[in-house]
Amino acid sequence: MKVLLSGASGFVGFHITNRLARLGHEIFAIDAKPPSFALPKGVLFRQADITNPRSLSHVVGDFDAVINLASLFSYSASRDLLLRVNVFGTENLMNRIGSLTAERVVHFSSASIYGFVPQSEQPIPETRKPRPSNNYELSKWMQEKMVRRCSEELGLRLVIFRPAAIYGEGSRYGAFKVIKMYLEGKLWFIPGKGNVRPALVSIQDVVGFLVHVLRNERLTSGKTFNVSDDNLRTLEELMLRISEEVSVPPPKMKIPASVVRLAAKAEKIKAKIRGREPDFTSSEAEYLLHDYLLDNSAMKSTGYRLVVPDSADGIAQILRHDRSP
Repeated sequence: MKVLLSGASGFVGFHITNRLARLGHEIFAIDAKPPSFALPKGVLFRQADITNPRSLSHVVGDFDAVINLASLFSYSASRDLLLRVNVFGTENLMNRIGSLTAERVVHFSSASIYGFVPQSEQPIPETRKPRPSNNYELSKWMQEKMVRRCSEELGLRLVIFRPAAIYGEGSRYGAFKVIKMYLEGKLWFIPGKGNVRPALVSIQDVVGFLVHVLRNERLTSGKTFNVSDDNLRTLEELMLRISEEVSVPPPKMKIPASVVRLAAKAEKIKAKIRGREPDFTSSEAEYLLHDYLLDNSAMKSTGYRLVVPDSADGIAQILRHDRSP
């Protein structure tokens, strides 16, 4: 299979590139930045910025599938920048795809687009109407709608992935950013009551389900999937498991949600004064204070079996790997 992969230089792109190459697929990889890792055999890389239509002229060929990862992931970026990259940049890419021969698209959206849903209405199914709560979520929802429209106009078969917060080897943002803060002693408390269950998924299952989708078009074409583990652990349980794995003292104090929110606002002010990105944003604070249970039954109905159903086991595995010589 010949695959066009956008956003190939990032964390998720690295894992997808390596897995598909091992399976013998031919990959045309693009990203605004060159990859920091050695490309495996069978991968052709071209530097291309989706916000610049001219740079996409390097994208040529016929493709069996297009996997679109290209996005700006940031809770501190301006709304204008997020829309320029995630919406208008993706539209440039879809227009370029329209000038090529391509059969189907797998687009990576985000499960965060649902916004914060009442606990009584969880787990959240794919049929839930998205209500974005911040600029990043809004940009991803607008991006998804635009990809749907373009795919229909171009006659492309489309699959939408709405992944939970992805963690795994090599991750340095999102879910693992919070874990890193905890390991560095910057998150020495349990936010809120600690009894919320976050939406998480291992990179092993993101890539595993992608391969499953590419192999089972009849079962998956035209569908939208929450890509998530089984939401088995509370935030407090995850933090205690991490402390056991790395032999650091477990957090002994629970900080009220109002104080956590104030701390995030203070960090924003401090970061602005120092001219850097905040370590901890208000949006990230809210994710630690709300349940976010995703219904993953549609994914499982295709016959896919989770490699890492329990995020505590998955995170522990990564921590052990990082400590190994």
